Amino acid sequence: MLNFKKNDNGLACERRAGVAIYIAAASMSIVLAAALGVGLMVAGRIKMLNEAGDSIKAFSLAQIGVEDALFKQIDSAGYSYNWTDGDYHYEVTSYTCGEFVCIQSTGEYRNANRAIRVRM
Repeated sequence: MLNFKKNDNGLACERRAGVAIYIAAASMSIVLAAALGVGLMVAGRIKMLNEAGDSIKAFSLAQIGVEDALFKQIDSAGYSYNWTDGDYHYEVTSYTCGEFVCIQSTGEYRNANRAIRVRM
């Protein structure tokens, strides 16, 4: 569409066909890109928070393993014990470390693994 308008210099011809549509499409593209970026960041944070919960459970399992070994008064090297219940698993081993006995407990929950080592 050609719009003719008269300005101070005389008759001028401007092409304004679809300029509003181009501006609207560019604006919508920018808003869509920003919304998708924020959405991806939020999804990543949610996933990280879920994995943090798994990590806490794995650490708690490792702590239970150490408490179990201390309750049984394991004070010699060579002790080994595994416990599994569904997704929950911990493994306790004892070994010598210098003049002490060390107990290492590893807790596993889903994809998270955490370990605790105690020297007695």
